[in-house]
Amino acid sequence: MTSAFRKAALTVGSTLLLTAAVAPSAEASTSASNIRYGNTGYAVSCIQKGLNLWNATVPLHTPKPALAVDGIFGNATLAMVKDYQTWSMLSVDGVVGRQTGDQLYGNFIAPIDSGCYGVVPTSW
Repeated sequence: MTSAFRKAALTVGSTLLLTAAVAPSAEASTSASNIRYGNTGYAVSCIQKGLNLWNATVPLHTPKPALAVDGIFGNATLAMVKDYQTWSMLSVDGVVGRQTGDQLYGNFIAPIDSGCYGVVPTSW
């Protein structure tokens, strides 16, 4: 296994099927820009989809109303990114960079929209 593949495997636990869905392709998404407050577009929609899945399915946090998947990184998306970062024990800055992207994409975006690979910043 490559180190990126191992990292993906650790990110999603021991679920090999899901790991295969997030294995790196020939084009790594390390070139994807950080996603932050004020950004718009498809990458933001990918983040919103992943945050909604996390918000609806993960225990040990107080769920919030679902985000509109509108591709606009506004106040509600910012608040949920920070909640996700807190829950994931990441640096809480409200920016979806490689660390947040690795966790969010591997666990919550890839299972519902693998087309987001390459637009969400990850280290693979």
